[in-house]
This record gives sequence, C-alpha cells and structure tokens, in this order.
Amino acid sequence: MGLVPCSKPLAARWSEPILGLIPLRALKKGAPARRFLLVAAANILAAGAGLALFSLMAKSQGPSALGQMSLALSFLVYGLILSNYGTDSAAIRAVSQNPEIAPRMIANVVAFRLTTNVPILIGGALLAFYYRGSHVPALMAILTCSLIAGAVSPAWLATGTERSDVLGYYTVASPVATLLFALLFTFIGWPSGILAFAAARVAGDLVATVGLLWWVLATFRLPGRPQVADVLELGRVANPIGASRVISGFGQAADLFILSLIVSRVDTGIYAASLRVYLLLVSMSLLYSGVVFPAFSRAAKDGGGAVKAHLYDNLKRTLPFAAAALLAVAGSAPLLLGIVFGPQFQQSEILLRVLCVATLFNFASVTIGTALMAIGRFHQFMQNTMLSTIILIFAKILLTVEFGPIGAAAATCLAEAAMMVLQLRSLTAKQQQI
Repeated sequence: MGLVPCSKPLAARWSEPILGLIPLRALKKGAPARRFLLVAAANILAAGAGLALFSLMAKSQGPSALGQMSLALSFLVYGLILSNYGTDSAAIRAVSQNPEIAPRMIANVVAFRLTTNVPILIGGALLAFYYRGSHVPALMAILTCSLIAGAVSPAWLATGTERSDVLGYYTVASPVATLLFALLFTFIGWPSGILAFAAARVAGDLVATVGLLWWVLATFRLPGRPQVADVLELGRVANPIGASRVISGFGQAADLFILSLIVSRVDTGIYAASLRVYLLLVSMSLLYSGVVFPAFSRAAKDGGGAVKAHLYDNLKRTLPFAAAALLAVAGSAPLLLGIVFGPQFQQSEILLRVLCVATLFNFASVTIGTALMAIGRFHQFMQNTMLSTIILIFAKILLTVEFGPIGAAAATCLAEAAMMVLQLRSLTAKQQQI
C-alpha cells in the first residue's frame, strides 16, 4: 500500500525535497504513551477551561440561552467537519509516512478548506433563517469567523509530525483564551448577553490559530500557490474519510436539533449540559487516536498484522484506565453537574451516566477506526459510519419522542456500541487479504 492512493506523478511532486524541513529527530517527542500523557494533560486543562466557560454561561444566561448557544456551536462544529472533509487524516497519514511533503500539504489543505467554506457559509445563512426570532442566527453569524480560522489552522501538522508540545499548546490555547475573553466581555458589558460568549469563542480561536501559524512560519518555508491538480487529488484521497465524517457529524449535529423539535428549550438546555461533558470526554478519544495514528500509519508499511498488534496492545493498556475514569465521572455526576452548571442541572445526572457508557464505546471504536484508516480501509470506515449514523438518527427520533432527553442519551449509547462492533468486525474480517 502506497503513501496515499494517488498517481505517481503527483506523489513525485509532493515528495520533492522542498522548503528546509526541520530535522526529523526534532519531530519525535517520545513514545505514544508519553505523547498522549502530554496531550491528555493539555486536554484536561482545556476541558477545565471549557467547563468553566459553560458554567459561567449556564449560571449567567440560564438553560434556554445555553441551549441556543449549544445549538449554534453544533452547527459550527458540523461546518468545520464539512470544511475539513477528512483532509486532516489524509494529510497526517501522508506526512507520517513521508515527512518531507509536509510544507506543500499545508498549502493544499488550506486551499481545499477555503474553497469548501463557500457553500457552507451559504447553507449556514439559509439554516439561520429557520431560527429567526431567537439568538441562533446572530450566534451563527459571529461564529462564522471561527469557521474561517479553522480552515487556515494546520493543527493536523502537529499531529502528523508528532509535535506533542505544539498540539498541547493548540489544545489549551483556544478554550483558555475563550474563557478569558468571556470574562472580559462580561465585565465590560459588551457584547451583551449570550452574544458575548460567541465573540469570546471567535477571539479564542483566533489566538490559537495565530500561534499555530507562527510555529509553522518559523519552522517551514511555505511553497508557492497550490496546484489545482494537487488540491483535487487531495480531495479525492480524503473523500471516503470526509464522507464518513460528514455522515457521523450529521448525527452529532442533529442531536440537539432533533431534541429541540421535541422538547422545550429548557429541557434542551439541561440536556446540553450533560452533552457538553460527554463531548469533552469524547475529545480524549480523538486526542488518543491522533497520537497513535502516525505510529499505526508507519506500521501499515509492514502490513495489517503489524497495525493490529499495535491496536490490541494499545487497547489492553488504555481501556482499563478509560473505564475507571468514566466510572468516577458517572459516580460524581450529580456533584459535577451541580458545581459546574448549577442546582437546576442536577436532575440530568442519569443523562450523564448513560453518556459515560457511550464514551467507553466511543473510545474503543475510535481507536479501532484509527487502525482501519492506517491500513487504508477508508471505504469500510465510511460504510460503518453510515450504518451507525442511521441507527443513531432513527433511535434518536423514536426514543426521544417516547422518553424525552433520557431517550436521546440512550440512542447515543446504542449508536456508539453499534459503531464499535462494526469497526471491530471490519478489522478482523478477511484477515488473509490484509
């Protein structure tokens, strides 16, 4: 299996020794476990800042405003998924196997994402019109700046070059800066209300992006304008991953949307509190997958058996710790929700406990999915994502109508379990053809 499924002329152009790449020994920052601990510590700090931000939002604005902000943020996250369209994973896999192509990849990825932003902005404007009369359209308009910042932010390069220090900075910078700006805007009284928190998110994302771009400019000499053929080829290679992300992201973005159509704004806001903790927990799964993905990709040169050996070793070492951590979160759910979001959110403790079970399934499925992508089984990954998302949406509608917010949480747990089973089945099927 080659670097990426691309034509030889294009691969040759990408592999040219360009732009003074930093010494490869500087890219290695320790074993995967050590790198994960560094990034995990950064993520815990970022999670603390994120929870503090939502705590301030919930206590100062109330459940209804929190629900509207969470809804706008879910649309932003989906917009970022559409803009990205799997280019980060394609670029990480390519750079992990051949670091010399990193500089040109930067230009290609940024060009691709800025192009995909155009239809996203048009679709976002139409969606905002549906929510006229609420704060959602104004929130979405402000958060558009974060969408643009995400398009030019090469955070994937820190993962692909295994620069845990840079990735740790990026993980921490945005939520911490967002919290500080939110406190500032709340103190001066402008922007007012829930809009101050959207403006703070934009300011925080810009701080993180500027810092990351400074690192890139200080480390690499960037190439000239990207070639259209290269950008199109990147899109072709990333297409199965991007389609998987779009499908999966639709299920996540539809979570609060479906709930908002069935239950009240207050109930939506209460569910959003537990959902926020769940998303922070899930981010640990994504961080770990980013840490091990380069190692999995290098192991793929020796065949699928080597990748599976890495996978099973990682799962044996990490699943017990993940289960213990989630058990602690589930046990302290009432205290956690009460402290962070206020007494009125304590009633959602059962929601958080169900979502903790979903998080454990998610951790396993994300790690297995990382192995699938490392050996190039993009289409199987896409098929699994499609099936699990179909399960999620149908279960979300049926269970939410019948049981309300608790049904929505149970649907998430069911879909994550289905994804884990599907990923494991894909990895172990037809072993003789790997």
